[in-house]
Amino acid sequence: MKLFKRSLFLIAISLMMGACSQKPAESPADVVQKIFSAPNPFRNEKLDSALFSKNLYQLITQSKQTEQKSRETIRMSHAPTDKPLLIEGEVFASLYEGYTGFKVLTEEVIKDTALLSIEFTNQSYQQVWTDTVRLIAVGGSWKFDNVIYGKASSQLDLQQLLQAFVAAGQQEQLNSTIN
Repeated sequence: MKLFKRSLFLIAISLMMGACSQKPAESPADVVQKIFSAPNPFRNEKLDSALFSKNLYQLITQSKQTEQKSRETIRMSHAPTDKPLLIEGEVFASLYEGYTGFKVLTEEVIKDTALLSIEFTNQSYQQVWTDTVRLIAVGGSWKFDNVIYGKASSQLDLQQLLQAFVAAGQQEQLNSTIN
């Protein structure tokens, strides 16, 4: 009986250790697939916030709030027909017009960071280009953290673009209180 209890105890310990050392359920490519399979991810209200890093999701939320504040500010201004600040075009890829298809070319994982080279296509504009997507491991899950643009862009990456947009919105709000 003592041997049975000891064996049972060792099996339980082995199962617990195995559970602790499991890899994340989803690979970085799985997360990328979920995000890019929906057209224009920035505008997709059904995207799961759990797929994004805390910092990127906060920037996305702040950017959407900036758009809303800008619409309200313009509507209440002396020029209510002016155009408010908006995120226009596809910001999750470097071609403004967006993509019609994508595929993961390479995946490089170094510790808690994964860099995926993504080939995008836009059939309407006959464009093919490659952007790099960065994911970070947080709490046993891969989180989408940034897009490093491969095509010529005014910003180097998605986070910089969103930070600049939020800063422009803050400046707009400051200017509206002065006027």
